[in-house]
Amino acid sequence: MGTEFLRKLVAETLQLPLDAVPTDASSETLEAWDSLRHLEIIMAVEAATNIVFPTDEIVELTSLDQLHAALIRHGWKP
Repeated sequence: MGTEFLRKLVAETLQLPLDAVPTDASSETLEAWDSLRHLEIIMAVEAATNIVFPTDEIVELTSLDQLHAALIRHGWKP
């Protein structure tokens, strides 16, 4: 699971085919991952994992790797 789960979640949220979301996807590499969609991604991740990120952390979770690391820090077990 791990980042693959997040990759699928980001693809669904951004309404992109899974192939369009590389394993190293971020707001820097995906044009569709803008600030509004970023909040949608965060809400989708929170809903899927029952983990709520602190507001100050949300702005830094702009890549699949950062999201995955944050989930692990918050005790997420895939």
